[in-house]
Amino acid sequence: MHQAEKKKFLKGSLIVTLLLSMVIMTACKREEPTVWRVDALFPIAQGKVSFANLIQDQEDYFELDDEGLMHLIYKDTIQALDLDTLVQLPDTNITNSFSLPFAGGPFSVPAGNELYTDNTNIQFNINNVELREAHLSSGFLYYELISEIDGELSIQLDLPGAVKNGESLSLEVISTPGSSLNPFVETGFIDLSGFEIDLRGDQGNEFNKINSIYAVSVYELASQNAEVYGDDLVSVKLSFIDANVSFARGFFGNDVYDLSENVELENLSEILSGSAIQLEQIELQLELNNHVGVDAQVLINGLEAQREGQISTALDHNIIGSPINITRASMLNPAPNVLSTTNTFVFDQDNSNVLDFIGMVPHNIQVDAALNMNPLGDISGGNDFIYTDNTIDLILGLDLPLCVGVDGLTLSDTLFIEDNLEDLPESSGDIHLYLENRFPLGGEIQLYITHPEGDLFVSEGIFEPGIQDPLSSLVSPVSSQVSIHLEREEFELLRNGAQFIMSVTLLGGNQQMKISGEEELKAKIVADINTSISVE
Repeated sequence: MHQAEKKKFLKGSLIVTLLLSMVIMTACKREEPTVWRVDALFPIAQGKVSFANLIQDQEDYFELDDEGLMHLIYKDTIQALDLDTLVQLPDTNITNSFSLPFAGGPFSVPAGNELYTDNTNIQFNINNVELREAHLSSGFLYYELISEIDGELSIQLDLPGAVKNGESLSLEVISTPGSSLNPFVETGFIDLSGFEIDLRGDQGNEFNKINSIYAVSVYELASQNAEVYGDDLVSVKLSFIDANVSFARGFFGNDVYDLSENVELENLSEILSGSAIQLEQIELQLELNNHVGVDAQVLINGLEAQREGQISTALDHNIIGSPINITRASMLNPAPNVLSTTNTFVFDQDNSNVLDFIGMVPHNIQVDAALNMNPLGDISGGNDFIYTDNTIDLILGLDLPLCVGVDGLTLSDTLFIEDNLEDLPESSGDIHLYLENRFPLGGEIQLYITHPEGDLFVSEGIFEPGIQDPLSSLVSPVSSQVSIHLEREEFELLRNGAQFIMSVTLLGGNQQMKISGEEELKAKIVADINTSISVE
């Protein structure tokens, strides 16, 4: 057979074969659709755990040193001595009733004539404190003026020792005619905010007393004479209410005050949440800052770190149980500037058990302390002073280089769920947990599904440590994979709003790890679903 004829024969045979195949396929066509079994990959969750889980968005407390090591810098007032109650003026009630210097009557007294005057001191009962001066930030003077005299009177009250803006407190009330059965009565309040009170009395050499002057006369513009009986009464009732002192001067006594308090460390426990950590180096400082013009002595009987579920730790240092002398502050010009004094005590691993004390990350510190005011008596000659908004405080300061023993340290977080879970087929299948580890340590990982009914354990696995450069301390990530089978019901939980929680436990033996803030373990969860695709 010639070559051209051979090609023509093959071409004809191919056409015949194709036609026969089409006939056979048409003859075998079924009514049902074709079903294909396929594997589908669905990314369903992602997230990471890092030391940010400990820091909890408190970046302002953290600093990197020149060697790239993270430091926690923390400072908080754990005790502020509330000395404003020491110098507050107590609520005080005074009533002065004036009896006229004659008997019988009635006597007709023309306008302008004086009936009664009195110069006296109002006494404030302040225990063991001798105040000579006080500035008031708030408070009221309540007055009630009563007259039984049948006439128009001028009832004058002056407190020359109470001054505001250069003017002393003065009150004049003009009464209308009254009687014993129907007396004249007038009441009112005077705002004491901003008044400066001289508490040295009318002679200028006493304490806790304010001079008051009363004068009663027939009103000079009265329309007629006053008809006065000898037993007619005029009374002035005064009440000092909620007189809050912003500044005081005098002798503050030498009593002992209890400073014991349970101090919450909300910021610290928020910054370093989770399990207790062990710190390689730590410097704790206690500062006693005295902004008050008074000598004192502080005795700290104990500082105890407490955390729920753990055994309390008492600070062991030679400051405990030893009196601490505090020198008085000095007034500067212009007021209210004050030169305070400071006592600083440093605790480290060489002189105390501070690693155990702070390493437990206490929720609170129980302070057992007392303060002895003016242990040497009135050496200032009555010139102790105080601005009540800034007194004596105890400040806790921490510098924590975050080189920590992390063996057994657990970090956990909720993974971000993708938006496409409604596309998950109603089927069982495998999920793959892909991990990228930038910690220089490996560890164990546990995965849970959390939902309103509780947490459902899914699986656990291990992950490999990142590769750390011994020179630069940089960590190259290392990948790991954990495969888990989920039943149809567990996928249904995810479709209905459940979430994944990833819990990571770092395992490093006694190895110490320097924290730079770059350490993290990234996670991505992908579902490998067996499903069917129908083809018509």
